[in-house]
Amino acid sequence: MVRLLGAAAACLVALSLSACGTESSDGSSDPSAVGTTTPATAPTDQPTEVRPTPGVEPTRETAPAGLEELPAGYDESPDGALPAPDDDLTDAELTGLLRTRASAHGRSHCGPEDVEVSLVGFDMSLGHRFTTINVVNVSGRTCTIEGTPGIGVRGDWGTTFVPEVGAGSTSDVSRPIELTPAASATSTLEWTGSLAGAESEHASLVVVQLAQGQVPASVPAHLAGDRSQEPLDIGAFTSLRLTPFVPKR
Repeated sequence: MVRLLGAAAACLVALSLSACGTESSDGSSDPSAVGTTTPATAPTDQPTEVRPTPGVEPTRETAPAGLEELPAGYDESPDGALPAPDDDLTDAELTGLLRTRASAHGRSHCGPEDVEVSLVGFDMSLGHRFTTINVVNVSGRTCTIEGTPGIGVRGDWGTTFVPEVGAGSTSDVSRPIELTPAASATSTLEWTGSLAGAESEHASLVVVQLAQGQVPASVPAHLAGDRSQEPLDIGAFTSLRLTPFVPKR
């Protein structure tokens, strides 16, 4: 009886110190399980702004559509703080917006500081839209432009769009263009497929890279001279096509 009372007392002390623990399959207590709780994670329905990876240039000149690259909620208008304005993006963030890189490379090529880039004119046919990427040499030196530009698109909710990008249809042959001061070169931008609708995110900014390794030029995603500044109906998964640069005709 004394032994039984002593054992019971010892158990009570052990229970008070260990909160009774848990017992493993071999009968031994598992003190590591005592008092262990998993903190709850508060659910959130707030869409996350997709920020570009600063300074990372893509390694390809065409790209597939990237549905799996966007987080859940990308297609919902954010209720929180507005994204950073396009004009406040750093050079590294502009580079991170690129979906494809330029095909040209070389030190003599025109850079964003040498040119003014705009979207000029509009045409449409059978579900396809077209505009012209117009590049004007505003510097005092002659520079080279050639090949197909790199491109990226940012939406007005701050999303980095992940469109399919391919080659446009053209009979023009890509040749180096010696762009003298005030001269222009053009590339046709075509878009089709999943267009932005009334309730979806529209393009806010287009970035155009003239040569590999360069920071892209930033271009508002509306037609030059359009007083309403109505954005192009390019959405997150709109397919883009680009032709090589040619001298402006």
